[in-house]
Amino acid sequence: MNFSIIIPLEFHRGQVERCLRAWAEGQTFPATEFELVVVAPDHLSVSILDRVRDVLRAQDRLLLSSDDHDMGLCVEGAAVAAGDIFFFTESHCWPEPNVLELAQQVLATHPHWAGFSARSLRKTHNRLSEAEADMYEADIEYAMLEHPWRKILDQCFVVRKTAWEESGGFQANLGHFAEWLLAARFYQQGLTVGYAPEICLHHYSIGDFAELEEFTQNFVHGHARFLAEQENDPAIGLCPYIPYWSERVNYLAVNTWPILFLTLKIPLWCVSFSVLFYHLILTIFGCRFAVFTTNFRVWKTKNLLRFTLFFRPSTRVEAMRNYCRALIDAAARLLRSEKLIMEVSNLLPITGSYCFGDRPRFDLCGFHRPEFWQGRSCRWSEPQALIRLPLPPGVYQVRLTWIKMWPHLHYGLRFYWNGQKLTDKLELTDVSLSTQVRVSKHDPPWLGWICRRLSTPNDSRRLGQLMERVEWRRV
Repeated sequence: MNFSIIIPLEFHRGQVERCLRAWAEGQTFPATEFELVVVAPDHLSVSILDRVRDVLRAQDRLLLSSDDHDMGLCVEGAAVAAGDIFFFTESHCWPEPNVLELAQQVLATHPHWAGFSARSLRKTHNRLSEAEADMYEADIEYAMLEHPWRKILDQCFVVRKTAWEESGGFQANLGHFAEWLLAARFYQQGLTVGYAPEICLHHYSIGDFAELEEFTQNFVHGHARFLAEQENDPAIGLCPYIPYWSERVNYLAVNTWPILFLTLKIPLWCVSFSVLFYHLILTIFGCRFAVFTTNFRVWKTKNLLRFTLFFRPSTRVEAMRNYCRALIDAAARLLRSEKLIMEVSNLLPITGSYCFGDRPRFDLCGFHRPEFWQGRSCRWSEPQALIRLPLPPGVYQVRLTWIKMWPHLHYGLRFYWNGQKLTDKLELTDVSLSTQVRVSKHDPPWLGWICRRLSTPNDSRRLGQLMERVEWRRV
């Protein structure tokens, strides 16, 4: 057996029969050289299953699974597939007649390829599906032609069985994010994934808001679950930043109260009323406030997209992107109630350091995204910020360093340890703080600071300190 065509039936969009007939009856490739492995969730209707059985040939298989997501169905199909080449596709896609014939030629021409992605051609039927296709086609083109590793497109992905087994395949519990993770693993393991745009499948875009929202939430949930549960995975360094998921500690009550405390320590003439009001509301309502604001943004961008589809179709792609960004933000903030937040269960070693440009190893509250400044990895804090250090009990020497951005030392910079202003055993320079502190057995202690806002002409963020590193050792 040469090819195994693995087709999950969860998201079929009413195209099951069209898809299967195009494979079973419409290919120019010899029928005996490929099999169809159709995997259906066990809740699929009997009428659809009967139609599937009518199309399948003697060598084809229909499996029923308790899994209800395409990724899990794909994994189960690959486990029983007999072919040397796996062809993953979706049940709302149907191939051109020469797909398998061309796929065999591409693999023979590129023996160093572990696999390749083919090209999907849009099939749309309403205004939203047109906008959806515009956005995804642009994203796919960027991934296939420019992005260093996002080369796997699960709607038309061909892979050698040996490479699939070597990479570990799709991680089913991560939902749609499993596609990106598998692409990252191929890249890290040096397995080349090519692109063959001459091989075409038709992709049916449903153009439905509910399905688009479900897809986005599932992808973000899988991404966040990977970050939370597999933080030591080598592929994590390739994963993109998720706003609000990575900043989720800002909305925990254990951190909102200290941040409000620090905000109130800033002189009134140095802080706006809107900032005070924001932190007060955040302290009272916590994550509920964050969820409300992002849900409102989803509602606003969704209705703007509806307006654009009818009255300004030339701007529909940008409106679609804004709507999807709002969906991602809302999905990430809703994770607060999904219990996917990493709780600090392991104490830090008694001697160690952390670079603020790296992924957080403990709570960072009041910080912007990591960046580089003159080749140095760092992260801007706001004028009020704190870090929590889950250290074992004892006395520690703590050293905090930052990059000097102010012309002089005296700009209202003050430091607090668990709410107490640091004054004793304090060594303060224009680029560092060194102090001795005591850690008890209670909640992880926090080191916070306040300073005046640094005004920059081309940056609207509230900037305080450009933090570089924190070091600690027990004395």
